[in-house]
Amino acid sequence: MKRVDKLSKEFDMTQFHMACVANHGSLVWEFLSRGQDPNCLVPKTGDAPLHLALAHGNVRVVELLIKNGANPNLANEQGSTPLHVICTRDNDDDESIDRFLKMCDDKSKTLELDARDKLGRTPLQLAVVHSLPHAVDVLLARGADIASFEFPTAAYFVERFKSPSSSIASKLASVSRVLAVVRNLEKTGFKLDQSDALIIMNYFDWCRLLDKPADFEENWYQKEEFREKAFSLVINSWLSLLDLIQLKPKDAENLVDYTDYCELSRSEEFSKLPVKYVEACVWHLCDTMSSGFFQRYALEPLREQMHQRVRIRCCEKILEQLTNQ
Repeated sequence: MKRVDKLSKEFDMTQFHMACVANHGSLVWEFLSRGQDPNCLVPKTGDAPLHLALAHGNVRVVELLIKNGANPNLANEQGSTPLHVICTRDNDDDESIDRFLKMCDDKSKTLELDARDKLGRTPLQLAVVHSLPHAVDVLLARGADIASFEFPTAAYFVERFKSPSSSIASKLASVSRVLAVVRNLEKTGFKLDQSDALIIMNYFDWCRLLDKPADFEENWYQKEEFREKAFSLVINSWLSLLDLIQLKPKDAENLVDYTDYCELSRSEEFSKLPVKYVEACVWHLCDTMSSGFFQRYALEPLREQMHQRVRIRCCEKILEQLTNQ
């Protein structure tokens, strides 16, 4: 196939590449209809048009490219395939991976689910690092190799989270997404070891996701101003926010899904809660949500400290009395 556009020295990419970045579907189609190679690479990075369109969430352009012969397994200079790119998007964009996979199915294109970039990372590992539970679920359902899966190292998480978000609501989303990723891995039989669990705990600590507010009031949820709003904020078909706040962690784990917390963090109703209560509410929910995780992975170290002399149920009772801090 040929190249029918010109290279821009200023941007080091062609007009066709820039149209893919800008989500200019009609222009992309015009180039393709004139014989433009859908796999032409950006000279400097080796990115194919699919990499560019997926990096910007331009699903319509992705569809045009795949229908016109784009290779969904083409790797760039870093060894990243389009699937790697999808699994590094930070906004929990479920639509991109769902539609990308369906487009490939429709064109009978087989994806290399376990392709490794030049750092040895698979799309599944990147989806874990970027806290994308839906992507993790989809990749595993599609047959990503869990038998040889290695939990990402602490270095990958440090690189990913150079600048923790200062948004209060985003903390709730972050904790829920990480824990949902762990759950989705465990559903397949994968078991985190203590070092894996410690990476997650250190991530929570480094991002200050479980820090108690400095001006925390123990009875904040009893204030009538808060209770009125929380009572009308629905979490799921049987619980309001007020109900959830009053549940014990173990009960909350059985009644509320991690996705419910994530949806709550993005809801307009939650953003309208009185500001002075939001920080306390987010801290309480993050603490409630993560208690089960902390207790499960603290159980064996506690037993070792007691030289295995104490029964598991007794250790569980001890842990239930402790806080995540």
